[in-house]
Amino acid sequence: MRFPADLSIRNKLIGIILLTSAVTVGIGSTMIIIHDIRTYKRDMVAAAEVLSDVTGYSIIGELSFGDATAAKDTLSKLHSLPAISNVYVYDSRGRLFVTFDRRPEDFSTPPVDVRPVHYFTGGYLHMIRPIIWQEKQYGTIYMRTSTKQMESKVRDRQLLILSLLPGLIAVSLLLAYFLQRIVSRPILHLASVAKTVSAKGDYAIRVKKSSQDEIGALSDGLNEMLTQIDRRDRERSGIEGELKRAQAFLTNVIDSMPSLLIAIDTDGHVTQWNQAATRLTGLPPEAVIGQKLWDAVPAFAKYRQYIGTILESRHSMDFYKEVFQVCDGRCYLNVSLFPLVAAEHSGIVIMADNVTEVEAKEQQLRQAQKMETIGTLAGGLAHDFNNVLGGIIGAVSLMRYKLQTSGSLSRPELERYLAAIGESASRAADLVHQLLALGRKRDLSVVAIDLNQAVKHVMTICRNTFDKSIEMEVVRSTEPACVSADPTQIEQVLLNLCVNASHAMTIMRRDGEHWGGKLSVALRKVLPDKYFLEFHPGALPQTYWNLSVTDTGVGMDTKTMARIFDAFFTTKVKGTGTGLGLTMTYNIVQEHKGFIDLSAEVGKGTTFDVFLPALAPEALLKARTDVAKGVWRGQGTILVVDDEPLMRDFARDALEECGYQVLLSEDGQAGVETFRANRRQIDLVILDLVMPKMSGIEAFLVIRNIEPDARVLLASGYSKDERVDEAITQGALGFIEKPYSLERLSRAVHQVLSKPADGPGASTRETESEERGQDD
Repeated sequence: MRFPADLSIRNKLIGIILLTSAVTVGIGSTMIIIHDIRTYKRDMVAAAEVLSDVTGYSIIGELSFGDATAAKDTLSKLHSLPAISNVYVYDSRGRLFVTFDRRPEDFSTPPVDVRPVHYFTGGYLHMIRPIIWQEKQYGTIYMRTSTKQMESKVRDRQLLILSLLPGLIAVSLLLAYFLQRIVSRPILHLASVAKTVSAKGDYAIRVKKSSQDEIGALSDGLNEMLTQIDRRDRERSGIEGELKRAQAFLTNVIDSMPSLLIAIDTDGHVTQWNQAATRLTGLPPEAVIGQKLWDAVPAFAKYRQYIGTILESRHSMDFYKEVFQVCDGRCYLNVSLFPLVAAEHSGIVIMADNVTEVEAKEQQLRQAQKMETIGTLAGGLAHDFNNVLGGIIGAVSLMRYKLQTSGSLSRPELERYLAAIGESASRAADLVHQLLALGRKRDLSVVAIDLNQAVKHVMTICRNTFDKSIEMEVVRSTEPACVSADPTQIEQVLLNLCVNASHAMTIMRRDGEHWGGKLSVALRKVLPDKYFLEFHPGALPQTYWNLSVTDTGVGMDTKTMARIFDAFFTTKVKGTGTGLGLTMTYNIVQEHKGFIDLSAEVGKGTTFDVFLPALAPEALLKARTDVAKGVWRGQGTILVVDDEPLMRDFARDALEECGYQVLLSEDGQAGVETFRANRRQIDLVILDLVMPKMSGIEAFLVIRNIEPDARVLLASGYSKDERVDEAITQGALGFIEKPYSLERLSRAVHQVLSKPADGPGASTRETESEERGQDD
């Protein structure tokens, strides 16, 4: 308790009055006593002066004649005055003449040279006076007078005052009790009203005004304040009701949204969680509100790195076709992150749309468009493939003819024919690889790629398939055009644009109009300035790579340009186009966080500019595997399972050349039996996927059941697909696409044998893709 701060106002007022009265009485009593003491002393000094002077006058004659005996008799009369204790008389020369001592033992003789003064000390008044008559000093008298009588009077006065104090205090207490009510009653009434208002929240209560003083003014002020509070409270209640209704409506709207909506603060704590988020994750709002989002749903942790950038730039970020593993399984989400910047609350709003069904339909449309492109290119591919086969067949026929006619071939001739066969076979393999890559279904697999390589691959197809009336010009970048993208889909984008350009210069021309023109593909780096950003609202202040495709074809008008990316919209002759190509192109570019710019003029041509966010060249170098050229040698036993005798025999010869022992099986069932019989000595199984009796996948599962740590390298003439991905997740250590060379086979075998038996096969798959890039 903080005394006296915690006392009631009544007790404080009583205490103040009592303390004031006590202090006043005490000071007054002290002043009276001090005044009395001074008065008594002054009177005593005056009486002592008179007595000293009278005594001195009475012995002037004795002093004149030196009659000490007579003087002593005169002083003896002082015995009648009990207050006089001692009297000493000195002659004019300062010699002690006569004395009077009532108690001589109590006092010693004062010095002769005493000064004419008086002072109080030791309970006595000491008086020193000169004896003067008619301006002549006859001597000096010293008189010591007791102060007991004066002290007795002072004590009596003190006792009188002390006896009056209790009565005075009682009167003060009584007056304080009645007087404090004048002040405390209205104040206590104010306090009571304030307490009632605070406890009950009833602002309709008013204070009763009892006076026109400051307390009355305080009462008026409190009443006015209560009136304003009551009015504000009513208004606030109305506003709160409206806010609650609005909040309930907004909550219902948010919960009714099909889109997932999550709000987090700057530290990642969840502040809003709608029903769509609950349906997607299986977590109710009460389980995640207040928790960190990435702790509740780890799948969102990858967006944590963007929070600072979004809040600083105040720009949203979009992520397309994001793959999530949720309670219902795998799904695709289009995710948008919006900045939430306010004076008190800042954070991020995450909105996500489940586009799993849309993605499935788009994949079907994309596959249909790919098939359309393949159909468009089929004639040219067949022509080019026949040219490749012509090189192989021609070289083989020449070799056979020379052997039949001359019986031998010189080494230069043999090397020349083998080089022709090898080059033709490589071209055939590349054509098949491009065709398979173009037609296969696959998920978005984003890696660091060089757009120069994509341009090279696509332009190879274009040169082999497009009408010979089309002149092609390629301007590559002198530095790696590094972007983060799916290489197959980027090549699909470029191929779609090139196919449309070729059509604009051939089949879309009017009858009788000359076919042909110029197709230009160029790569350049773009550093956006403020004008570029204003002209391209979807652009961010970062470096882009611009992939430009320009033709000198029929061009298009503004109406066509406005609809060119709409699904099923086509300007081609009925039956020659589905209207899906540019729609898929637009969607793919959007998925890669890029955008497309279009410019065209009727009769002069069209330019499509694809802008993709640039990566540092170091990202491409980091993504590439350091693939060594040449043949990798090793040791161990390898089982080759392949139904194609040529591939089986080549694999045996190649592996034996590298130092391995080789076992062969012609189908999956035979391969399983061979592995079962020799599993202790087999170090690696090279398993073809497409075989009679038992497929490669089935054989792989049986082999893993026999020996869980078995090392398996998958092989196929088809590109890697979902079956390979599934096998990789179940323990297959790699995949190699046929046809393969001695160098590629030895490298893949070396990499698989260098891995732990239960290690994942991702690195081998990446190496296979990189090998093809380097071979190109």
